[in-house]
Amino acid sequence: MQSKWLIVIAILIWYFTRKIQAANALLVRYMLPSNIRISKGAIMWDQPVIITNPTGTPINLNRYYIQIALEDTPIGTAYDSLFTTLQAASDTTITANVVVPIDALLTSIPTLVNAGAQLDFKLTGNIIAEGLTVPVNTVIRVPIPKLFK
Repeated sequence: MQSKWLIVIAILIWYFTRKIQAANALLVRYMLPSNIRISKGAIMWDQPVIITNPTGTPINLNRYYIQIALEDTPIGTAYDSLFTTLQAASDTTITANVVVPIDALLTSIPTLVNAGAQLDFKLTGNIIAEGLTVPVNTVIRVPIPKLFK
């Protein structure tokens, strides 16, 4: 009887170890935003995010929360519940609905005025997969054209 419990425990450890490894191996890439609009006192857009599972283990994606900052000034968020399965050795594209309140954008005007040749958009947050938290920490550098020479 005791050996059956040891076998069950060993299988559970093996199973959860594979899920943890798959969650930690997720790759996150951002595509160009689309459907940019102004509504309800905010600038909104759809941000395609490609999540790749390079492992041989399928993984359940539950939800995400991403904070967007311009340089170090928080300007918006994107969050949603996913409840989708990312198959082994595949990728999926999710669409993050980004909301930037106009007042948050106004507080970032000094950052825009003092910006050099580029702006750094920082995306930080979490993707919840299999009950595990996968951190997101990305900087997207956007070059600024010189308007006045």
